[in-house]
Amino acid sequence: MLQMLALGALAGSSLLSAYGSMQAGESALDAARLNADRYSWLAGQSRKMTAVNLYRQHRYAEEVRGSQVASIAKSGGSLDDPTSSIILKGTAEDAALDEWLIKYQGIMEASGLNMSGNNALYEGRMAKGAGRMQAFSTLLGGAGNLYTGYKTLNPGKV
Repeated sequence: MLQMLALGALAGSSLLSAYGSMQAGESALDAARLNADRYSWLAGQSRKMTAVNLYRQHRYAEEVRGSQVASIAKSGGSLDDPTSSIILKGTAEDAALDEWLIKYQGIMEASGLNMSGNNALYEGRMAKGAGRMQAFSTLLGGAGNLYTGYKTLNPGKV
């Protein structure tokens, strides 16, 4: 009777350990999904901030251009004057470059956050797979230990 309890405890221990490994893998995947969702949300926020920054930059560029036009007019110059055209063209080019840089920075930030989310999911899936492999290994080891324990307790039986 005591032998059967010992073998049952050995089997139960292996099963519990295997279940724990499976649950650890599932928990790691759940945590990874939460992190991926958080990164996705942050990427969305980054896109929104990029749009806000583009709007602000556009307004600032318009203010600068308006100021330059007013200064040219105040000084008695003409907008058709080559010097005025060069100044206004340079301002427009600077504004376009600033707009491009804001868009690029926003795209890179959002892409980096999305990549981090994808990496988190990948790591979670790997952890889940590792948990399954550990559970399988535990069950195999437990079966071997159970057989060895049975043979030790019952040396004459197969």
